[in-house]
Amino acid sequence: MGTQPAGEETIPVSNCGTPPTVPNGDVVKTGHMFLKYQCISFYTQVGPAAVVCYSDGTWSEVPTCRATFCSVDTNEYPALEPAEVKFLKNGESETFKCKDLWRFKNYSVGHCADGRMTFTRCCNTFQLNTNIC
Repeated sequence: MGTQPAGEETIPVSNCGTPPTVPNGDVVKTGHMFLKYQCISFYTQVGPAAVVCYSDGTWSEVPTCRATFCSVDTNEYPALEPAEVKFLKNGESETFKCKDLWRFKNYSVGHCADGRMTFTRCCNTFQLNTNIC
């Protein structure tokens, strides 16, 4: 896998054997001279969009699927109420209930960016809605 070998021509993909496996990705289109892969939800494709077969029976470079999500296990965050594990796509935010330490219900907003979670401090809904938190 990699760059095209010197002097090699591409041939129909049906002459190349079993298509390469891309973890967390699937072949979504099979053309006469190429395969097109797509990553499953919560993953982003890195690398070439199409894969071809060379006349020596080898495949061109295949894409990889990079995780673009965050998982939040509220049991790992002492300030948050325990809840099930949540999965957020890159760029998504979700409000989590904080443990009841004050007179008002408090929440923390978690944001997923580049596979990492960040949280606001625990605030009441007025503070969150007015961006004071």
